[in-house]
Amino acid sequence: MIYTISPTGDSSGGEGALAVTKDGETEEYRYEFSGDREDYRCEIRFPDGTGWYWNQDADGFGSGGGSWYDTYMLSSPYPDPDILCEVIVELEAAPAGGGIGGRLIPAMILAALGLFELLKPRTAWYLSYGWRYKNAEPSDIALGVGRASGIVILICAAVLLFS
Repeated sequence: MIYTISPTGDSSGGEGALAVTKDGETEEYRYEFSGDREDYRCEIRFPDGTGWYWNQDADGFGSGGGSWYDTYMLSSPYPDPDILCEVIVELEAAPAGGGIGGRLIPAMILAALGLFELLKPRTAWYLSYGWRYKNAEPSDIALGVGRASGIVILICAAVLLFS
């Protein structure tokens, strides 16, 4: 069975509708969604008024069903609700962890530390170790390791920000 599934544009705040077309006929499926890609609740209302839901938690445990699901699913004229829920998750869910906004501040802090370590290794060494000793100077190896650490920290910040 081949279905074409598309949002109807009638969605706001986790509530919306999908237009599902099969054999040239289109039906509307209403839904409610809350959560992110790893921890969410998805409720679907089929055209005949019956419903189906799925709760997924961040630990990978999921549960759900509907009043008709166990006996009706094998002969249902509707698409598999698991597939509809996957489509809704793609449409509605923010990435786990709050998306780029949730990673922006930690990534910026890491980037600042990495740049400081890369551009001012002598000052970074002094703030870490030099203040403990009188007239101490960092070795060339310590400064090189500091610069290399700055590069690694900058790479980690980029990965955090863009992954």
